[in-house]
Amino acid sequence: MGYFAQNMKTDNVLENFAQFERFSSQPYSQYPVLIKVTPRYARIAIEDNNVLLADKVLPYVEKLTDIQGAHWQWYNLAMVYHALGRRGDAQNAVQKAIDLWPVGETYWAFLHYLNMLHASEVTGRPLEEFLPVPPGGEKGSHKEFNFFNDRTQI
Repeated sequence: MGYFAQNMKTDNVLENFAQFERFSSQPYSQYPVLIKVTPRYARIAIEDNNVLLADKVLPYVEKLTDIQGAHWQWYNLAMVYHALGRRGDAQNAVQKAIDLWPVGETYWAFLHYLNMLHASEVTGRPLEEFLPVPPGGEKGSHKEFNFFNDRTQI
C-alpha cells in the first residue's frame, strides 16, 4: 500500500486506479487509502479538468467526506461536483465547508463564483459582466479566477 501511494504519479493516475479501488475495498486498508490517496486523486482530477477521473473518484470523495467531514474535504467534494457539472451539489458542499470553517476565503470565492454562474444563466448576461471593474480600469478576463476554465458552459 505504501509502495502504491509513493509511486502514484500524475501521468499514471488512471493506470493505478484499479489498484486504488482494490485497496479501498479491503477493510484493513480502506481508511488509510481513503485518507491519503483520495485527496490526491481529487486534486489531479480538478487541476487537469479530467472529467473521467472526477467521475471515477467521486464515490470515494463522498465516502471520505462522510467518514471525516473536514472543511477541506467538503471543498474537495464541491470541486469534484463542479468538474462534473453538478452545480447544485457543488453549492451545497461548499456551503458545508463554509459552515465548518467560515474564514476560508477560497470557499467564499468559490461560492461567489457559483452564484455568478447562476446569475449569468438566469439573466443571459455574460459572466464577465458580474466581475468587478476597478475605478478607471478596464473589464478584466474571467480567466484570472482559478475556478474558470474553458469547459465552463453558461
